[in-house]
Amino acid sequence: MKKKSARIRQPNRHLIAARTALNWTQRDVADGLDVPTLTVGRWERGEAQPHFFHRVQLCNLFGKTEEELGFFLEPTADASITQKPAIDISLPPVCDSTIPEVPSFPLVGRSQLLAQIKERFFAEPGNTMVALNGLPGVGKTALAIALAHDKEMKEHYHDGILWAGIGIKPQLLSHLNRWGALLGLTAKQMQSLQDWEDWAKALRTAIGSRALLIVLDDVWQLEEVLALKIGGPQCAYLVTTRFPSIAAHLTVKDSIQLQELSLQESLQLVNFLAPQILPATSPEIERLVQSVSGLPLALVLISNYMRKQVYAGSARRRNTALERLSNVTERMQLLELYSPSQAHPSLPGSHAYSLQSIIAVSDQFLTPSARNTLYSLAVFPAKPQTFSERAALQLTNCRVEDLDILIDAGLLECVSNNRYSLHQVIADYARLRLASPDIYERFVRMMIAYAKEHQNAGALLEAEQSSLLAALDQAQILGLWLEFLDGAKVLIPFLLARGMYSSAQSYNETAARAAELLALPLCSCGVLLYKGQIYIKQGEYTLAQTALEEALAWIPPNPDEKWLHLQCDILNERCNLELKLGQNEQAEILLQQTLALVRASSYQTALCITLSNLGTLHHRRGRHEEAVAVYQEGLMLARQLQDGQMIGLFLRSLGTLEAYDGSTNQATKYLQEALEITQLTDDYEEMINELRILGEIALIQGQIELAECYQYKALGLAEKMHHYGYTSVIHCSLAEIFMVRGHYAQAEHLLHEGRLMALTAGYQQELAMLLIVSGHLAAVCGQYQQAAIYLQEGQHLATQMQDSFLITYGKLQQGIIQIGLAQLQQAEETLQETLVLALEHNYRSFAANIYLYRSQIAQQQQAYQQALAYLEPGLQSAYKAESTIDLCFLYYQYTIVYIQQHELMRAEVSLQKMSHYLPAGAQILLARYYFARAQLAAAQGEREEALQLGKRSIQELKNSGDMLAQEIGNWFLS
Repeated sequence: MKKKSARIRQPNRHLIAARTALNWTQRDVADGLDVPTLTVGRWERGEAQPHFFHRVQLCNLFGKTEEELGFFLEPTADASITQKPAIDISLPPVCDSTIPEVPSFPLVGRSQLLAQIKERFFAEPGNTMVALNGLPGVGKTALAIALAHDKEMKEHYHDGILWAGIGIKPQLLSHLNRWGALLGLTAKQMQSLQDWEDWAKALRTAIGSRALLIVLDDVWQLEEVLALKIGGPQCAYLVTTRFPSIAAHLTVKDSIQLQELSLQESLQLVNFLAPQILPATSPEIERLVQSVSGLPLALVLISNYMRKQVYAGSARRRNTALERLSNVTERMQLLELYSPSQAHPSLPGSHAYSLQSIIAVSDQFLTPSARNTLYSLAVFPAKPQTFSERAALQLTNCRVEDLDILIDAGLLECVSNNRYSLHQVIADYARLRLASPDIYERFVRMMIAYAKEHQNAGALLEAEQSSLLAALDQAQILGLWLEFLDGAKVLIPFLLARGMYSSAQSYNETAARAAELLALPLCSCGVLLYKGQIYIKQGEYTLAQTALEEALAWIPPNPDEKWLHLQCDILNERCNLELKLGQNEQAEILLQQTLALVRASSYQTALCITLSNLGTLHHRRGRHEEAVAVYQEGLMLARQLQDGQMIGLFLRSLGTLEAYDGSTNQATKYLQEALEITQLTDDYEEMINELRILGEIALIQGQIELAECYQYKALGLAEKMHHYGYTSVIHCSLAEIFMVRGHYAQAEHLLHEGRLMALTAGYQQELAMLLIVSGHLAAVCGQYQQAAIYLQEGQHLATQMQDSFLITYGKLQQGIIQIGLAQLQQAEETLQETLVLALEHNYRSFAANIYLYRSQIAQQQQAYQQALAYLEPGLQSAYKAESTIDLCFLYYQYTIVYIQQHELMRAEVSLQKMSHYLPAGAQILLARYYFARAQLAAAQGEREEALQLGKRSIQELKNSGDMLAQEIGNWFLS
């Protein structure tokens, strides 16, 4: 450049006034800007002008504009610039030839984002800045190109678009020269511009009030943006950068991080670029797409390669190409040629790019320590999996500052509080550069040690689940079999608790081979125990029995403490299996043997499990007091051991027992305490059981919305585990809620799905419950033949399992069906037998229902005094069971009987009591309430009110199919 022209020196009175107004010295200003005091003095005397970057700092410091600080008010010797008139608005739009052409393929998966960005630009009159940041190859430039060619954007910025590809070696002066020519500056004017301030002033003057969009692509330094921020009040800026720190600095609300494409969007892009090579849904294509995790540049490279390789349709070449692309090194080195007009700003002088070259540009600018950290972090599972800061620091021996550098470089993503993720392509790049394989061994040892340390903390294990399983996989590759066995011992039970049975089975099979290879008989026996547990979880009871018998065969004649403990575990699992099979007599014999063995040993945890199994057996056989005593003993022992898992087990068992026996308030206390403990251990199975029973209790108490909430939470966990047994029984519980709501079609759909799942998976107890409830629903709808079929199958299973609860429930439904078929004598006999069972086992809710239906039989026989006599003990049972639903049905029955006896005052009192207990959302009960009121109004001679109330009861039933609708219809006719 030429020597700078002479300037007219005048003090900058605006800058001096701004400083003195704050009582600041020149030293104060210098300290705020980190410049020498002498420099501030020169600015105030007019001997020098601050650099553009310093002007921005001064504006921020004083809270004033550049004009208010006097930077554009002083005259210059070169009047040709300052005295030039404003640009004529009739000038044609600026047409920047460096704007890249629109690619030949569509911008997949960015339509919504494109519209959002345009809205942000259109919402502001000017000076808008939108900053796009994201991984190398995520499509920032492609999005900027699409915006630059967008018709609506061109109309909004009608005076044109300026483009500058910055890159790692920015040619800022070249961009300024080109822009100056486009904006109408003469060669002479541009030759007179001596520094960045002159350029900014000249270009801003040339732009004037024109509406331009200025695109700064691939920015690497903040100063580059500030130097090129030369637009007027009607201009806007679009910046793309791979550095989130730059984007965050430039704008507060308009910093946008581009995400990778979804699987569906990725397949769409591949199908467009490489059509008819393979179906988009083929496993090979899906695996290939997933290997680059939706990174657009990678998808374009592999698609173009596939299209070029198999254009002739050769299956051999297609398979060869797919095989090559499955290799990480080959994918990273795929080259794509481009024309000079499409040159990448970060690859100057190159005519081709690859994933490797694009990422390497960022790699080169890292510090050596940050670079080594990046390479080491590649041993963690890639995004969407995450790893903790603690694990990253421990594995790599790096500083927190190194992680920050990687985040600022856009190579590492901080996804939540102290958790990070590495994109698959970045991880692939880094993994190829690992200098020492020792890092993998350190990773295995670190994660296995973590698993052993936190084996009873399910939430902590789940947070690191992906890394823990990766460590197991890596241990297999490295042949670290002792470490593998240590990890498997912790992680197989963890996987089982989350329903990940296939993974648990796979690792257990590997553990069997490792134990055999190392000749560790104790481990081999433990593997067989796990094998039996896995088969039990999968409902493969015959295979489970075989595995557990094989495990027992390993026990030596005079076992030491370790073998004795293992023997106790195997026997407890055998007892659990017998209970699952409904073989209660065999379970009792085995339990007594196991109990004697564990009491003689010092294995207190095994004693807890034995007591739990024994309590379950007592409960199954209706021995309420014995079950409570055993559970309380187990709870006391668990508290002594401070074993949270066992404490939760016994609290849950006591809660379930109290719920079945009708003590719902006490049951809720037990279960809520158990749930608090289980949420700490993060045991899905136990949480499901607790949520499900809490939901059933809430339904009994008339809290229908709460009941539904509990059941859907349980269902979400069961579906996450892919556990048919839990899912089927939750379907049953939800069906009962829908029945109370009067939504019978939805209830039948849930029961149908539940029966299929339970039947497929071989869950006998769940299937029996589903069949009995299905029979009840069919009976309520008057489908007595179908009801009898369901009930017969359910009772058969319940009898086989000797399950006293299901047997009692089934006999109750049998009596209800007999009433519907007008077999009143048989119904009375059935209900009398059922009452004996209910009272023997303390099933209070069942007892309340039995008295209710016996009252209905007496009512149909016009034995009204007998009908009332049955209702009194029914009420007592319902109150003891704390069952709001049962109380409503009983008071309804009281009302109907009193009306038929013409005791209308007593009928009114009973109806008021029913309304007191009436739960919200129980349409079936609400319909009965209105119908009872209608009958009472009719008996009192209030015909019009009776008709309105009768219609209201019909409206509550809607199209449920409840037999009450037919009864109401007959009442209308009479």
